[in-house]
Amino acid sequence: MVITSVTSGDAARGGGKIVRRRTLASALIAAITLAPGLAACSSSGGGGGGSTGDTSSASGTYNIGYSNGLTGQTAAFATPGSKVVRAVFNAVNASGGIHGHKIKLTVLDQGNPGSGQAAENVTQLATQDNVSAILGMSISDDCASVLTLAAKYTTPLLCERVPSSDLSPVQQYVFNDTSSELAEVQPQVVLLKKLVSKPHPRVAILTSETIGAEAWAAALRQAVKADGGTTVSYQVMPLTATSVSTQEAAIVASHPDVLLGEIYQQFWDPLLGGMKSAGLSIPVITTDGDVFYSDLVSLKLPDLYEASIAAPLDPDPTNAAQKQLIAALTPLLGKTASELNSGEGSSIVAGPYAVVAALQACGYPCPGSKLAPALEKASTTAAGLIPGGFTYTPAMHFGVRQLMFYHWDSSAGRLANAATEPAGNPVTAAAH
Repeated sequence: MVITSVTSGDAARGGGKIVRRRTLASALIAAITLAPGLAACSSSGGGGGGSTGDTSSASGTYNIGYSNGLTGQTAAFATPGSKVVRAVFNAVNASGGIHGHKIKLTVLDQGNPGSGQAAENVTQLATQDNVSAILGMSISDDCASVLTLAAKYTTPLLCERVPSSDLSPVQQYVFNDTSSELAEVQPQVVLLKKLVSKPHPRVAILTSETIGAEAWAAALRQAVKADGGTTVSYQVMPLTATSVSTQEAAIVASHPDVLLGEIYQQFWDPLLGGMKSAGLSIPVITTDGDVFYSDLVSLKLPDLYEASIAAPLDPDPTNAAQKQLIAALTPLLGKTASELNSGEGSSIVAGPYAVVAALQACGYPCPGSKLAPALEKASTTAAGLIPGGFTYTPAMHFGVRQLMFYHWDSSAGRLANAATEPAGNPVTAAAH
């Protein structure tokens, strides 16, 4: 189902839950850097996704697609995520676009994970909407189901979660545009040791039933054991789960020293509340995107740590590009600047900013076959939100270089970064 198919400057009409100038062009593009040695693609010529023809519309726009579960189980983070993507492109369009051409974003709803709609959406976006790239796919299972279509239509697919096994060997048209579960294992273990002083900590692991999450949990279990710890509770939540009570009971009964989890955002509040009622007060470490920054602020639990590749948005930034992003984002989310960070927003900025960087190098028109090699050398700090940088290479279509762990600092009365650690290997989970 098409949620919206409008030039990115228009307001989104999507459903689901919501959990300037320097000149403007120079301010925004200055935040989107290209790795050295990236040659510009030809600005003439065509070729579209597969046999679809030129990916440029008659109005002279760059066409980009987005497919995710905007209704159903993933709506709480996919819907605000889609609006962050739109806001990035809106900000670019407001600055004059790229080479004078604006970005048109077409957003499609793929419903619940495993519905099969992801494949239909990718086919429509590539063959009917003639997009140069497709973003979205929060769930690794959905991403895995459409990887062959990306190659078939020569259309880069930037999934929020690519299964680790699909990152190596490199697939020409497949890119991971947020963190990767396996890349978070080593940083999480390092943080665990800082938070729990015991030489042999008792660890509880809670995971959802997806390809990426279960791979993360298995690797984490091995890493904990190798470091002298013991996994005392290992719980898997089915994709169809409507309650976390069974897993909560098992975790409480195991008396762990720390909990590490990757589950849908809506289950964290009842889980943490149940643990508190049961008298279990321990550090909790989540994966990127599991807990929203707004949850950290509302819960005010100093022992809850959210992994993230990007910093929270500053409601009053000095960075000109962040000001433009906030100006574009607030009307889409219906929030004031001080109310932002309510979604998976910050981490989602990497993908669209990487696309903008690649389009800037590629020229116009830039069909998927030309955009893919440009993406392989694209680098961005996402308007300064990713201080460690986000850079693809031809050898690795994974751009994250470091993980930050935000929590509520009670003494300061605000969010604070408790630790910054190098990202691990997204394929093997080993430390870099």
